[in-house]
Amino acid sequence: MADQDVDRKATDNPCYLGPTAADRDGVSCVAYDWCDSAPQSGDLDGDGRTDLLHTRTGGPGRIFYANVDGTFTQLPWQPWAGYGMHLGEWRVGDFNGDGSKDLLHLCCPNYGNIFLATPTRAVFSHVTFEPWAGYGMRQGLWRVADFDADGRSDLAHLCCVDVANIFYSNGGTSFGHYAFQPWPTYGMQLGVWLTGNINGSGGADLVHLCCQNSGNLFYFTSRGAYLHQGFQPSPIYGMQQGIWQIGRMNSDATDDLLHVCCTNYSNIFYFGTGGTFSLHPFQPWPTYGMQMGQWRIANLDGAFGGDIIHLWGDSHANLFYSTSTNGSFTLHDFAPAGAVRSVRWRDGLFNAGNFRRDLVQVCCTNSGNVWLSNAIQGTFSYVAFNPGGAYPMQSGKWR
Repeated sequence: MADQDVDRKATDNPCYLGPTAADRDGVSCVAYDWCDSAPQSGDLDGDGRTDLLHTRTGGPGRIFYANVDGTFTQLPWQPWAGYGMHLGEWRVGDFNGDGSKDLLHLCCPNYGNIFLATPTRAVFSHVTFEPWAGYGMRQGLWRVADFDADGRSDLAHLCCVDVANIFYSNGGTSFGHYAFQPWPTYGMQLGVWLTGNINGSGGADLVHLCCQNSGNLFYFTSRGAYLHQGFQPSPIYGMQQGIWQIGRMNSDATDDLLHVCCTNYSNIFYFGTGGTFSLHPFQPWPTYGMQMGQWRIANLDGAFGGDIIHLWGDSHANLFYSTSTNGSFTLHDFAPAGAVRSVRWRDGLFNAGNFRRDLVQVCCTNSGNVWLSNAIQGTFSYVAFNPGGAYPMQSGKWR
């Protein structure tokens, strides 16, 4: 799940036309990263731990390389003097298949920059990414995923009214282009686009929650080729209500969908091989407030599949740990120091030696908190995240 873009469509968030005073439950939309279309982190040095990139206006960015104990080694990084780190959007993907995540900067109107990670921290190899002269890089939205299952990240640019472009990586320095148009007049700009391995084939698929009561699933079979399957849970299902998350929520080989659709319940769609799915309502209790705060999927205990994190309150969160039974969870309260629903969070492997995902809380003016998941569900080891001095934690974007 961590290697997929899991955000929703730009027009589905309150920051679409610029930062607003508040989102749907009274918390700053900037705190939720809804002005960032794909808050995603990755392992930039190939050591198996998740690193963080912080970009902001004025001067270099900073990369926080995770150490074995939940602390970070921070290094300034700017490709060259005067480079606009704050422009556009950043994406993370392994474009050359070497096991380290690389950086894609969608910086400019007609081109972008790819920075391929090297064995030396904060040293990257630069490649210009310009599909063709005059290409509209800032139209529509971008998704990063390995669509042809060759171990290299590819790019889907859902750019246009009824057509999109898929760029298959040839090793990070060049890409093979294929147009993607399910049928003439297809509504590319409708609804929500997600990526994930829905049918268990090994490569990433595109999930388009496009319409009022239905969606479309596109299973990629080879470069430029795919199978289409309709997705309609019921004839009057409200696809455009609430928010969608994608992630592997049980122990099989497919990703699943969480639809936080309604006032006091959600729906989980567990997918199996071939695109079949089973629907399980998710309602912790009858009056549970589904529409408060933030939702994440992350495997906190390393067992079964992804767990559900609900960062719902000013100082509390609920952790729903997956069990061996689809739709069944074990609930634990989580009361971390600092603000909860109103700040940015990242999940990743921030220490060494286990497969439990940890949490970073970008909570405070000059510091944050790292919560390392323990083997006992609902418990964490705390590590201070303090870059030093008056470091501006709340400015810019975090990847």
